[in-house]
Amino acid sequence: MNWDAIGAIGEVAGAVGVILTLAYLARQMRVNTIALQNETTRDAMQMVIDSYSTVIADEDVAAIYLRGMQDFNALSDVEQIRFHYVCCQRLHAASTNKSFINVDGRGSELGEVIGPWIGRMMQREGFRQWWEQRGRARMTPEFAQFADAMREQALIDS
Repeated sequence: MNWDAIGAIGEVAGAVGVILTLAYLARQMRVNTIALQNETTRDAMQMVIDSYSTVIADEDVAAIYLRGMQDFNALSDVEQIRFHYVCCQRLHAASTNKSFINVDGRGSELGEVIGPWIGRMMQREGFRQWWEQRGRARMTPEFAQFADAMREQALIDS
């Protein structure tokens, strides 16, 4: 065997090593992407859970929320502020979940939940008052358009 043959064998071995390394890196990237998507989904769902926890954890906030859903304008200024932040928290959770669905194309089951969730809130007169007076301005134009579509659907359904 001459030096040219040994060099060729070395080049082939090097190429195989590079291919195996690239295959390993591609697999690791895929695993990392899946883990990141799962973590993102978990974080987004935690935002929804936290929006419920705000109401559940404090009886006063729950009472304000229930009254606000009936008639936002009947709340005192302080109650309107508390109601406003609870509603913002809920819609930001929905907006975040919707944006994650749009980015990675996953979570159609989550998407099937977000629209009706917003629609149920939009069926309530007080929530619609809040949405018109304060809520829409706090959301991105894309999400506001989506929420308005859910509002229209909710009005048809109710």
